[in-house]
Amino acid sequence: MATETKKFRTWNITLNYDYEVHDENGNRTSDLTREEWKLKIQKIISFNCEDGWCSYIFHEKDILEDGLPKPLHVHILKNYKNARTKSSVMKMFNVSRDANCTNARSITSSARYLTHRTSQAMDDGKHQYNIDEVQTINCDYLELIKNKSDKTISQKEIDEIVIGLSIDIGNGRLYWLKAREILIDRFDEIEGTKLWNKHSRIFEKNFKEYLQNKAENYKLNGRNLLTFFTWGDSEVGKTWLSKCMCLLLSERIHMVPASGKNKTFDIAGMYDGENASLWNEVNGLELSNKEFLDRFDPKTYSPSNSRGKDKHCLSKYFFLTSTDDLEDVVSNLMPNELIEDFEIKKTKRHEINRRIPIEIKCVSLGNKKTEFIIRLYDSKNRDRFTLDSVVCENIENEKLMKNIAKKILTILGVLKKEKEDNE
Repeated sequence: MATETKKFRTWNITLNYDYEVHDENGNRTSDLTREEWKLKIQKIISFNCEDGWCSYIFHEKDILEDGLPKPLHVHILKNYKNARTKSSVMKMFNVSRDANCTNARSITSSARYLTHRTSQAMDDGKHQYNIDEVQTINCDYLELIKNKSDKTISQKEIDEIVIGLSIDIGNGRLYWLKAREILIDRFDEIEGTKLWNKHSRIFEKNFKEYLQNKAENYKLNGRNLLTFFTWGDSEVGKTWLSKCMCLLLSERIHMVPASGKNKTFDIAGMYDGENASLWNEVNGLELSNKEFLDRFDPKTYSPSNSRGKDKHCLSKYFFLTSTDDLEDVVSNLMPNELIEDFEIKKTKRHEINRRIPIEIKCVSLGNKKTEFIIRLYDSKNRDRFTLDSVVCENIENEKLMKNIAKKILTILGVLKKEKEDNE
């Protein structure tokens, strides 16, 4: 790919201790202690800092959304005298995940993030690290985080930054609303906001063009859509489980607007490029048989039609939840016309079922305890079979539910495939 051969001088690198001493199933593979790992990382950094400069910090006080400590990791801001490709930088620092090595669009912003001093990090309440915790080689951290006003940055440099953001948005590497945060961190709140106000419509246009190009590619070459149907009584954790799975597969979630009286149902409503969609309280009456077959075909893509205008919903994963069991929903999705012939009826049910390959049945065991039964559709035999089941001891415990979501996606092989697709 062209983006992989493009060279940049400054890179953001993240390395994680737990990831390096465990395999993908969480089994310990190394006896390396935290302190030994830190020394190992420092040696790697020193070895690769003869060229250019480097600033880095070990994060040990970060907190996850569920309130638990985030595993030990290191953030590295590395600059080279001569530009380097991503693959060469990843090789130098033994980076295994593509997302953990990105070119620094803004040195100031990247440097500030080392101590969580970007505006977004502070708004999110991230732990503020002391400046003296940052370690540097051939640079001064205080100089790196100083505000750069428009008086010290040429118009050419500003244009290059804006064009770089447009390119990243147009290629799907950056969500267009994130450009505002980058501009503010690069310049300051006043100048960054001015640039955002000036260029935001262009950024939005770039993003819409990216989605349109992606849709055209799907139309020509097909896609791989995976649909989950999670059902059970109220208060068994089906919606929360689906949301947790969405967040493991996508940074943002497309929430399908609910249908209602005197309201036209639009499955693509509010879609804005997310990888995962969540549609709650499905009963099978919202879409006609043909609409459902078109929207949820796992290989062939067609846009949604709304008042004569096409809308795109390009999610890779679609999560449906319901208090109705799957068989009732499938029955509601059958064609309206009366079908007498048994074989034709069987074929019609098969057309619906194969579009919902994964079923998760939620069974309450009492006292907030739920069993999640994973069932798959066998297209050859036209029947469903139970693959496995997992039990959550307390569906109100966020950490437990996130672990259950991860376990289910691991059992299904979805997380492994997602990781391979991103490498």
